[in-house]
Amino acid sequence: MLPLTSFFCDVLPTKKDDPQYYKAFLSQYTLISVPVLLSQGALIPSGLEGDKDELDGMIDQTIEEIPVNANLKRQRFAVYTGRALSDQPEMIQCSEDRTFVSELFIEKAKAYNISNRELALSGLNASAFISYFALLEDTLQRIHFEIFGKQERTDKITSWGLISVCLSEILSHKKITEKFTQELATRSEFYLNIEILSSVWELLNFIRNRLIHSGGKLSFNAQKIWHEKLEGIIGAFKDFNVPEVTLSFIHHLELIESDFKSSGYLRLNNALENCIRNTCVSIMESLVVCDRAIKQQNHTKQITQSKYFKKPQRSTRRKKQ
Repeated sequence: MLPLTSFFCDVLPTKKDDPQYYKAFLSQYTLISVPVLLSQGALIPSGLEGDKDELDGMIDQTIEEIPVNANLKRQRFAVYTGRALSDQPEMIQCSEDRTFVSELFIEKAKAYNISNRELALSGLNASAFISYFALLEDTLQRIHFEIFGKQERTDKITSWGLISVCLSEILSHKKITEKFTQELATRSEFYLNIEILSSVWELLNFIRNRLIHSGGKLSFNAQKIWHEKLEGIIGAFKDFNVPEVTLSFIHHLELIESDFKSSGYLRLNNALENCIRNTCVSIMESLVVCDRAIKQQNHTKQITQSKYFKKPQRSTRRKKQ
């Protein structure tokens, strides 16, 4: 399904007369997506027999070598900086009992009962998730500001109301709510109306807050909130015949819920990273398609008016006497 698929990384290209917001979005989206895809490719097994174990071994070795390489660089630091030729004392760090981030990382992987590679992939996905989230938030807020200017109600510009308030007001002002909804449903095959989109966004916003404020740790109360958000998504489909893609989506979220109930930690797997990425693209493509349609309608209207309401020209020929 589109919200969770990883291989849909193509986008609608910009056109010369497209709104600036889409050009800016696509430029930044590209800078996020390509590095993420490259990094994921290096951390995800190809599916060949024995490839996973070999890849895990390579990642483990690379992490274990971090202290060795760091110590070599520190030993050469005096030469690099010219300190070796002066009477300055060694760096204070050289005389301290210190630990390496790699050692802490390995301890965390063991605590979560996952491999170093899986924890590295989770960290990568978490970083990408926050970047995509911030990109969509910033883009919609800018569009809203250009239309309405500064607003007194803060929920218009905060991440909580990004869909239910900010996007909804943009669509209403442009008079494209119905067209946008149809376009979004066609493109995503999942977001059948704004209510469904808003309910999923509430969960994505919850995930973002947990990553930023608690490093992904979920207390018992936070786990209850997650479940409430999941129930909200299910409830948003009450008026529809639930498609198979919806059941797949819910199934993935239930697997994630089962995982953090045992570890207390929200591990960002590929499904969640794919979800925020594809959601961003579906929203922005639907919005620009609607704006293109408006521009085309206005252009057609101008041509029609100029053709049928053109003022008759006065004849310059002189009458015969």
